[in-house]
Amino acid sequence: MRVVPLLGVLAVGITQVVRAQSVSPIRTGEWIVDGAANFSHVHGQEPGTSGTSVSLAPSALRFVTPHLALGTSLALSHSSSSSGHSNSVGIGPAVRYFFGDSASTLQPFVAGSVTLNRVSLLSTINLGDTQLTTDATQRALGYDGSIGLTKIIATNVGITGEAYYAHLHLHMTPANDETRDSYSAGARFGFTVFVR
Repeated sequence: MRVVPLLGVLAVGITQVVRAQSVSPIRTGEWIVDGAANFSHVHGQEPGTSGTSVSLAPSALRFVTPHLALGTSLALSHSSSSSGHSNSVGIGPAVRYFFGDSASTLQPFVAGSVTLNRVSLLSTINLGDTQLTTDATQRALGYDGSIGLTKIIATNVGITGEAYYAHLHLHMTPANDETRDSYSAGARFGFTVFVR
């Protein structure tokens, strides 16, 4: 009966493949590489109320303990309208804590980041026959917090969904020493890659 030893070897091989695939990517030394992208266009009926916005927010974090990952987050954005445009580049620390069982394919987490941003503004306002142009570079501090869930779909890939809250604090200088705050909340979805 040569079939029995062959089936035994096949069973051991399948067991080893399944065991190799069940190794959790949530462990010390692993890297998380992910990000979010956004594109939006608003069309208004009044002049100057239409605009386009594009943003990209990649991040790279390394697990320093089996559940805690620390790293860096980038924030890149561009907005334009008929009255001008703005560009923003930011970088800062990021943290993510997974509080589920490391062996589970569902990984709940909380995350946060702080970015220091450089914002360039160019705007033109038409006042009858006169045009007023403003060209300025400002600094802004961004805060982002989220709670989410990553579903591990392959050995090193997950699908992530999260609810977030973000706050941007813009300090306007030197012409007018004032601050402006903006807030946003919503949901983000994307892929998370775990790299050894």
